Amino acid sequence: MLKILDKFPLIKQIATYGAVGLSVTFVYILIHKLFFDYFQMTALNAHIITFILTLPISYLGHANFTFSEKKEQFEKNKRAVQTKFVITALLSFSLNSFFSYYLIDTLRLDINYYRFCIIFITPLFVFTTLKLIVFK
Repeated sequence: MLKILDKFPLIKQIATYGAVGLSVTFVYILIHKLFFDYFQMTALNAHIITFILTLPISYLGHANFTFSEKKEQFEKNKRAVQTKFVITALLSFSLNSFFSYYLIDTLRLDINYYRFCIIFITPLFVFTTLKLIVFK
């Protein structure tokens, strides 16, 4: 299967992004659930702590797997790549914070609406930004 994906580098990259992203999202959901459900934190506070804990996992996963073909280029511009990654992550954080505040705290919707947004909407934004700006 992986040999077939070598013929389609963008599809392979999207699949790798999905695998890394789903792994990080799974960890994110578990940690968020722990803080939100068990420790009874607000959704936004749980989001802030969870974001901080999962950011390094996300960077390492995407730098080493999703965009690994540019690894030599990253080493030359490590500071710039890391800075762009953090800016992208902060934009992602802001988007997820908006979802948390608006959907849960303001509209009082079920937490699963928030989870849907962070699993499907935010990753589209992040992949596009990482591909076109951070790891170009």
